[in-house]
Amino acid sequence: MFRFRNRTLLIAVAFFAALLFVTLRIYHAFVPRGASPMPYLLASVDGGTIESPNGRTYEIWFNDAGAAHSGAHWTWIVSAHPVYGKRVVAEGYLGSQFAVDMEPIPVSWDEDSPVIKFQSGRYGD
Repeated sequence: MFRFRNRTLLIAVAFFAALLFVTLRIYHAFVPRGASPMPYLLASVDGGTIESPNGRTYEIWFNDAGAAHSGAHWTWIVSAHPVYGKRVVAEGYLGSQFAVDMEPIPVSWDEDSPVIKFQSGRYGD
């Protein structure tokens, strides 16, 4: 009887661990690690992609709250992993010339990671 309880408990723990992993994976397919869910889901605009010299692709997302938006756009640079989902690798404010006019973002590379000079604040340079 005691042995049966241990096996059942082990199966239950493994089941809930797998369920937690699958749930987090599905969540991070839509909301990257490091991004707040409400702005990312409700006000993000696709800004295209950038590619590293090694061929890795990063997504660019701008927070554009529509008519309520003023100042620079909060920007997420997102990488995607097939197992762990999306995660934010860089974030900060970029001017409207990048978010609205779709000028290419000036990016340099530290090995395979993007290095982007963001503005100091929403209304700063």
